Amino acid sequence: MNRKIAAILAVLMINSYQIANANENTTVNEIKQDITKLNEHKDNKNYDVEQAVAKLYEKISDLEAKLEVEVDLATKDKDAKITDLQTKLDNITKEKQSVKEYLNDLKQNPPENKVNELPKLTYDAPKQTTKDYVILPPNSSRANNYIQDGKNAQGYARMVFSYGPEQVYKIYCKIGYLTDIKFKDNEKITYVGGGDTAQWLIDHATVENTSHLYVKPIANNISTNVIVNTDTGHIYQILLNSGDWFNPMVSWSYGNEDDIQKQIKQSMDNAYIEKDNIKPENISFNYKIKGNKNIDFMPTVVFNDKRKTYIKFKELDTLPVLFIKDKDKKLILANYKTSNNTFIVETIFDEAILKSADEEVTITRKD
Repeated sequence: MNRKIAAILAVLMINSYQIANANENTTVNEIKQDITKLNEHKDNKNYDVEQAVAKLYEKISDLEAKLEVEVDLATKDKDAKITDLQTKLDNITKEKQSVKEYLNDLKQNPPENKVNELPKLTYDAPKQTTKDYVILPPNSSRANNYIQDGKNAQGYARMVFSYGPEQVYKIYCKIGYLTDIKFKDNEKITYVGGGDTAQWLIDHATVENTSHLYVKPIANNISTNVIVNTDTGHIYQILLNSGDWFNPMVSWSYGNEDDIQKQIKQSMDNAYIEKDNIKPENISFNYKIKGNKNIDFMPTVVFNDKRKTYIKFKELDTLPVLFIKDKDKKLILANYKTSNNTFIVETIFDEAILKSADEEVTITRKD
C-alpha cells in the first residue's frame, strides 16, 4: 500500500513539475500545496492518503485538459498567422517575378528614343518693349507698321499685344502644344486664311461669345502667316513660328476703343448719356486719381467730353465736397450738380480735390 502511494506521489511530483510553468498560476500553487501536504502526512495512519491522492489527480487532470485546449487554440492561431504570412510572401514572390520578366523584356526589346533635341532658335529683338512685356504702338495708327514680338512674354503664360490696324503679331508655337489665340469679347471671326496650311493645324471656336483660334505646328523650325478678319472690322496679321518655346495664350488690348466702351457700359446708363448728349468719340479718361483706396468716396471713374467733367462714385449716403484749383493754385468751390451718384462739373479742370471730414482725394488731368 505504502509503495503504491509512493509511486503515485512520484508521478504527481513529475506532473507538478511539468505544469509549473503553466499560465494557471492559482491552480498550480494549489497542487503544489496538496503535494507538500501529502508528503507531510503520508506516514500518518489517520490520514486518508488515497483519497487525497485521488483529489489531487483529479485537479491535475482538469488542469491538463484545460491546457490542452489552450495549446490547441494557440496552435491554430499560430497556424493562421503562418498561413497569412506565407500568402503575403507568395504575392511578393509573384510581383518580384513579374518585375524580373518585365526587365528581361525591356532588355530584349528596348523602347525607341522618340525625344528629338530641337535646335535652339534665335530671334531678332523687338524694336520696342515695356516692363509689362507688351509692345505698345505709337499714338498714330498710321505709324503702326512694325512687328510686335511674342518673345517678350517668355516666363509668362499670356502674351498681350496692343492692337493696331497695320500691326504684325509674331507668335511662337511648338510641336505637340496648342496655342490659344483669344480675340475681343463678342467679336466674331468672319475669315481665317493661312499661307501654309499643310504644316499647320488651325481651328477656331467660340467660348462665351468670345472667338478663339487654336494653332499647332506639325513640323519644327517652320513659319507662316495667318490673316484673321472679324465682324468688328479688325484685321489681324499674324506671323507664326515653330521652335522649342511657345506662347500658351495670346490676346490683345484695344487702347481707347476698349476703355470707352467699357467705361460707358459699366459707369453710365443710356438715359444719362442721352440726357447730356455725350458723344463717345469726345470722351477722355486721362485722369490720375490719388488718395487712400479705402476711402468711401474714392471715384470709380473720371472723364470729360470736352465740355464738362464727370466724376462717378459708387452709391454713397454722404457725398464729398468738390474744390478745384484756379490759375493761381487757389482752391475754390466747384460749380457742379449731382445726378446718379455723379458730379457733373460745368468745366474742365486741371486739378481738383474731393474733401469729406479729414479725408481727401486729388484728381489731376494728365493731358
